[in-house]
Amino acid sequence: MDTLEERAGSAVHMTYRSVGSGRGKRDWANFDSAGDFASTDYGLEPSSTHAFLQIPFQIGAVSLFVNLPGVTTGQLKLSADVVAKIFTGTITRWDDAAILADNPGLSLPNQPIKVCFRTNGSSSTRGLQGYMNATSSSYTGATDGSTWSGESWANAAYGVDGSDGMRKMIKDNTYSIGYIDAGHGHADDLSEVSLRNKNGNWIVTATSNNFGRTTANIPLAAESSSISWPGSSPNILFDGNWTGTDLFYKAGADVWPICAFTYIHIRKNYTDTQTAGLVRAFVEFLLSVEVQSSGMIEKFYFYPLSDKLREKALAAVQAALDQTWKHVEQTGVNKCYKTSNGVITTTLGVDGVGATLTDCDADDADSGSTTMDLQAFSKRRQSYADYHRELIAADIATLDTSVKTLTTKIEAIEATVATWTATPGPQGATGPQGATGPQGRSENDSDELALAAVSFVTSIIAIIIGSINM
Repeated sequence: MDTLEERAGSAVHMTYRSVGSGRGKRDWANFDSAGDFASTDYGLEPSSTHAFLQIPFQIGAVSLFVNLPGVTTGQLKLSADVVAKIFTGTITRWDDAAILADNPGLSLPNQPIKVCFRTNGSSSTRGLQGYMNATSSSYTGATDGSTWSGESWANAAYGVDGSDGMRKMIKDNTYSIGYIDAGHGHADDLSEVSLRNKNGNWIVTATSNNFGRTTANIPLAAESSSISWPGSSPNILFDGNWTGTDLFYKAGADVWPICAFTYIHIRKNYTDTQTAGLVRAFVEFLLSVEVQSSGMIEKFYFYPLSDKLREKALAAVQAALDQTWKHVEQTGVNKCYKTSNGVITTTLGVDGVGATLTDCDADDADSGSTTMDLQAFSKRRQSYADYHRELIAADIATLDTSVKTLTTKIEAIEATVATWTATPGPQGATGPQGATGPQGRSENDSDELALAAVSFVTSIIAIIIGSINM
């Protein structure tokens, strides 16, 4: 949204509330007082009185993470039935026979399992419940993500509110297990559990691990032939019932078993054309090649749609809402002629005297510079904040390199000091005539070296702090 506000030729104001999928669903149900759009990580039932589209625009993955001393990402394996028994309170200790059977050779503590769960309605809860329901007869509880029901919580259980609460609870509590969208767990360097997918492969979402686990290809979950789409294939009804569309436990060698779309729900009819056009432009941006293929989505720990699904969703939005705003793409590959009087054209007509060949936008040619249109979003239009953020990013990268270099030097100095202090002369002698060679250092010399090392480290810290303040 910030990006579009900065690119807009005239002032636009776009906001949203971050309240979670459960609250988003309830707010959208109050259609008359709801916002211009809503977003959830699961599909909704259509309304009989208010028509709206449900547009998937990214894919997320839910993972299990543990806090077990000495256990790192991919090391602990948990089969679907074991996961279900942990989250229903049947398995209560880490050295349970069923867990050990999944992990031959791995020593696990005789400690109670601390189960972390979401107390509010959440898409991650729905994902875990859907996975357990699809894979294990041991799970007979809720599947809508709004609550946990039928669980005895026979061992310690920790209820948390929100994803931030979940990752903090796991990180701060030894012997805990919890669930969260994969990217946020990895960002906190939590230890991910390896799950067995429908093809029988032990798999993780982490890009690397030390135990030979397969790295999941998250977007492939949306390519499964077993997905139940609204409408008849190959047509998809984006205004249909999406409640039965899920990405749980789909087949594929490297398909992750707990995936979900993120949807944006938009009205098919708005009270004014300007709002409708701005909503259309916003969704067009979410589904654009720029967002889907540039790594922008991955920065937020999600994954893009396939081109096939993206194009179908984009066509549905463009068919439903009229265009009042346009995106001006800076391609950098189209060539235009700029004449002496400022006209931009693709051909050298009568005004071509003195024209120069230049890069132009596809929309610039023969129609004037649409980058200046009041209702156009131009990549060339940026705020000072963008420029300043770029400078900060460059400074941080330089500082990071400097810190790594200085850290290496400090480690070398510490190693040298440790060697010197570990090799005193005979009976503390300082060598002939007070010499201080490698075999004859006095205690005072060692103290001085230690103080020098401390002073050096302190100066390094001061340099780093000074760099940050700049």
